[in-house]
Amino acid sequence: MLYDEVKAAFLGVDAIRAAAARIRDHGSGEIRVASLFAASHSIVPKAVAIFRRKHPNARVTLLVLPSRDVRDLVASGQFDLGLAADLIDTTGVIHESFLARDALCVLPIGHELASKKVIVPMDLHDVPFIAYLPEDRFRQRIDAVLTTAGAVPRLVVETALAPTALALVAAGVGVTLASPHAIAGFDRSKIAVKQFRPGVEVRVLLLLPSDRPKSLLVRDFIDALMAAR
Repeated sequence: MLYDEVKAAFLGVDAIRAAAARIRDHGSGEIRVASLFAASHSIVPKAVAIFRRKHPNARVTLLVLPSRDVRDLVASGQFDLGLAADLIDTTGVIHESFLARDALCVLPIGHELASKKVIVPMDLHDVPFIAYLPEDRFRQRIDAVLTTAGAVPRLVVETALAPTALALVAAGVGVTLASPHAIAGFDRSKIAVKQFRPGVEVRVLLLLPSDRPKSLLVRDFIDALMAAR
């Protein structure tokens, strides 16, 4: 009788070990993803669709936040991975370059500059302009390029989010610069998109917790993100 009890106890321990191994290798059946706003309307939805074709029973939690908050959630281990702008504090997270693209100039349909193939800084001098908030590093890069060229756009709106800036352009409020991945999630029939030179690079980082190996679910979601770029 004692042997049977001990055998049952050891079988229980083996079951726990097997469950731990499954969670280690495959994850819990849920993946938690945090993303900056610019990628949340284009790249991330495509990645989720690709991922779910391989893991139809897995549950995805997606939170869209400013980059610094994405970093905090990943660093604390509350989220499995994140996408954030490159100019953040990366202490406490594993980070790698995910995307690097030049910003594009976005104009209202019928704008007088819409006939040009390439927009340069002086084209925007005294033109109604939609800018990001002063503390935004992308805004600071744009300002540096405009200032170097001596161009002073007429600032009409400041906003934190690329989708808001694009909606303002579509409404005819002014022009803006935005990343290609932000524009990809917007209705292109409502805006005119042009190259902008010199280039203002937009870089996105992939963030992972520093104290956790990648589960199979995390590895597959990263593969889906790469395919969706």
